Amino acid sequence: MAEATVSAGYVIALLRFAALKGASEQGLLSRAAINREDLAEPDRRVPTSTCAALMAAAIDETSDAAFALHFGENVRTEDLSLVWLVVGAARTVEEGRKEANRLSRLVRDEGLNLPLLDLARDGEGTWLEYRALASNPYFVEAGFAWCAREARAMLAAQGRKTEPFKAVHFRHDEPSYRAEYDRIFRVPLVFKANRNALLVEDTFLSAELPRSNPYVARVMRERAELLLAKLDNIATARGRVVSFLTADLQRGEVSIAEIARRMGMSRATLYRKLKQEGVSYERLLDEVRRRMALHYLTDQNASVSKTAYLLGFSDPAAFSRAFKRWTGKSPRSARNSD
Repeated sequence: MAEATVSAGYVIALLRFAALKGASEQGLLSRAAINREDLAEPDRRVPTSTCAALMAAAIDETSDAAFALHFGENVRTEDLSLVWLVVGAARTVEEGRKEANRLSRLVRDEGLNLPLLDLARDGEGTWLEYRALASNPYFVEAGFAWCAREARAMLAAQGRKTEPFKAVHFRHDEPSYRAEYDRIFRVPLVFKANRNALLVEDTFLSAELPRSNPYVARVMRERAELLLAKLDNIATARGRVVSFLTADLQRGEVSIAEIARRMGMSRATLYRKLKQEGVSYERLLDEVRRRMALHYLTDQNASVSKTAYLLGFSDPAAFSRAFKRWTGKSPRSARNSD
């Protein structure tokens, strides 16, 4: 199974909030072993373990034991994930919940197809069970604090002053900063429960969300669908190799042995998986280099020498020979023809 990932947008938002509270961005990146280039786009994927390491480092660097709660209480929704912008365009809370579950892999991709928010009913009422990143209490804290803030804002916009939740259950032990929980949630709390869940008011799921711009909503939904399709592609050995090559080529040629190690398998196993998918590592390397070469030369107007360097070639002459093999013309003529 591939390593679980979260969106880089979540990591970026976490990093920024920690910096606002006095932590050193560079120090946090170093402690969590994060390459800043991996955060160039919010839609990129970052290992969940890396995000967890960043959260732990932020708690330590800011000397704020309740950092995760404060992050969820203050982070802007648009900085977390595209998913929540799509959810915000739904008609009701329940429709938004279903949309969140459909797009759940964009928030966290664990390969288990678990819903973000499960619905359950018992003698106490209706529960929303939080399944995303549920094994890490800090992510649960942040997620629930964000939920409380957004739910109150939604009800306030409708002129309602009632609390959206009647109780909150946490699987983890009661922390030393329990007072912050009470301040943020304002309802009965249960720790060491059998699930992470929110007990909601009976009318909460049918509550209408603020109307959004239809055009913007459609654009966001289309973007989410594209990202979901990209994740499906990355699930294949071919897609994952292409992803590694695209990200890492400019740092020097990446060997199949190194990529196999990062994918958690032997070189022979990766060779076999690629063969089963009808491709070879050499062919994928060629394909990625060709695509990136055209991008650098025509879209960014990079020089032949710089393009050769960015694609990991030993010298411009070797790159020129490869480019002519790919396209039938020289890289200089391709650059000048744009």
